[in-house]
Amino acid sequence: MFLDIACFFRSEKADFISSILKSDRVDAAAVMRDLEDKCFLTVSYNRLEMHDLLHTMGKEIGYESSVKREGKRTRLWNPKDIRHVLEQST
Repeated sequence: MFLDIACFFRSEKADFISSILKSDRVDAAAVMRDLEDKCFLTVSYNRLEMHDLLHTMGKEIGYESSVKREGKRTRLWNPKDIRHVLEQST
């Protein structure tokens, strides 16, 4: 969930993120509280924030893990990567 927040949801409302990321197996609100307790993110005025270095690190980890599994990427946010995947899929 840390990578999802770093890649897509930084500065979004906590309740919005929780509603998107919750599932039958994962309590998103509890995971976010755990990440906050470990100082990976902060909640300010109901918005999730994280330090710039943690944000950059999370995006790099997400990118590197996606590149290694090119046919099975899980996180796309770079327009060039999105275009490449769409062009290769057709």
